[in-house]
Amino acid sequence: MNMTRHLTALCMSAMLFTACQQEKKNAAELQLLPFPNTVEIESGFSKCQTPLSLKTNLSESAASKLLSYLSEAGIADKMASASETKNLLELKLESSNSASPEAYTLKIGKKSISITASGEAGLFYGIQTLRQLQETESKLPLMTISDQPRFDYRGLHLDVSRHFYSKEFIKKHLDYMAQYKLNHFHWHLTDGAGWRLQIDKYPLLTEVAAWRPYENWKAWANGGNKYCTQDTPGAKGGFYTKDDVREIVAYAADRYITVVPEIELPGHSEEVLAVYPELTCSGKPYKHSEFCVGNEATLYQKVQ
Repeated sequence: MNMTRHLTALCMSAMLFTACQQEKKNAAELQLLPFPNTVEIESGFSKCQTPLSLKTNLSESAASKLLSYLSEAGIADKMASASETKNLLELKLESSNSASPEAYTLKIGKKSISITASGEAGLFYGIQTLRQLQETESKLPLMTISDQPRFDYRGLHLDVSRHFYSKEFIKKHLDYMAQYKLNHFHWHLTDGAGWRLQIDKYPLLTEVAAWRPYENWKAWANGGNKYCTQDTPGAKGGFYTKDDVREIVAYAADRYITVVPEIELPGHSEEVLAVYPELTCSGKPYKHSEFCVGNEATLYQKVQ
């Protein structure tokens, strides 16, 4: 009888040990990119269900803007009432010893989830980590994540001169950048392959230099690097209006992304000089790629 009781107790202990092991996830198994500085996982899982209720000490305008973003992401859909104590997402701005306003601490508890940071960017990046966890984990483990970026400048470059991308594509591009905590968008707006920025004083830049009579950049390069108007059969290209640019810059700022425009001057300027050849040394289109520094019109005179 004693032997039977011992065997039963041993089996139950093994089962409990196995159950406890299954209740605690290994941090290395989390699918997070970039991976946080520290991850501490406890046994058990959160009982929170999305959409959550938002509780925050942010200003009313900042909270409203963030709630709109959280609602689109399916994370939180309303502000919490004073009586709510569970299913909360608490975003707290508080002073920190961290030198980075992009640092954050994410705590996933049984009844609520909190993100604390010294700056709004930190709260936003904590939300991105939470989004990645929700997309890859069937159940959220109880855990505490502390993170801050290794590099202040984390950028991604997009060349829209050689291949034009729509405003909607740019926004999607910014969304993915935010998801991976990139904070600088290098926007290559002009080069010899095309001009993409509306300039009222120089309408030919977008009426002609933004369009090519070829399907793609390589075909255009092989075909003599000629430009055309938008109504030319087979014309490809495009440009961003001033309102487009304002909208994209604001959209990026809402995701804590700084837009860094690149405008090629005085070299790599075939597209400009094709339509304003008076800024070259010879005065002839399709002959030069650099502005003529010896030409007074380049520096002093207005293009007619």
